[in-house]
Amino acid sequence: MEAVALALEGEKVAVCGSAPTGNFDEKDAAAWIYAPDLTEPPKRFDYRPGGLSHVFAETTRDCVFAGDELVMVGEVFGQHDLKKSETRDRHFILRVGVQAGDDAWLVASSSLGVQSGATAVAIDDEGRVLTAGYRCDDDCDPMGMLQVHDTEALVWHADIGAWPTKGHVARELAWSPAGYAVLASGGPSGSEAAFMVRAYAPIKQVAPLWTYTRDDANLVHLAQTLVIGPFGEIWAGGFGESGYPAIAQIAG
Repeated sequence: MEAVALALEGEKVAVCGSAPTGNFDEKDAAAWIYAPDLTEPPKRFDYRPGGLSHVFAETTRDCVFAGDELVMVGEVFGQHDLKKSETRDRHFILRVGVQAGDDAWLVASSSLGVQSGATAVAIDDEGRVLTAGYRCDDDCDPMGMLQVHDTEALVWHADIGAWPTKGHVARELAWSPAGYAVLASGGPSGSEAAFMVRAYAPIKQVAPLWTYTRDDANLVHLAQTLVIGPFGEIWAGGFGESGYPAIAQIAG
């Protein structure tokens, strides 16, 4: 079992991650959901295109509640093109009905990248799903991606810079009451050691609204988590000075 994310909304709590299967795929997406009048065992989710079971390995990276749904994101690994032998990662969004127990998968095609993945998720003020992640070719020099999805499909996307490694990609994404998305990450290529927080107005524009960075010479920094207050104030946490805890307070 692997737990990687926690989602909270009112009296609902979900712990999200992955669970071993003992089958060819080795693991499924998994969620432990706690809510009033809900006493169900952990839920496992297997991506089954064409009805084929346990042929893809699902790695959950983040989750968030969206009303009566739990939205999980991450990577699905396997042979996405049945006519070719290559196995690759692809960005996934999984919507789970908290009470109904139904689930719906949205897995990326190769149109935006041979490989891709979602590393963070948030819900905007119109109920749309925002994901941060990456796309890349087989050698996977990752290009950062920000995407907006409605209930059926991708409606907007933007490249947000080249990352030196997958370890630098967005660690957290949050929606601000100021009406924009805030993203915490490591630094892009050329500024690999930076602690970076950026704000975006998805659909309205591609360039960041603002950027906060801390980049001291010869020291490694990384922004890993975000908390946004009711007035748009931002606290970003991670590490700086080659491992010491770091907290930045940003007037969003």
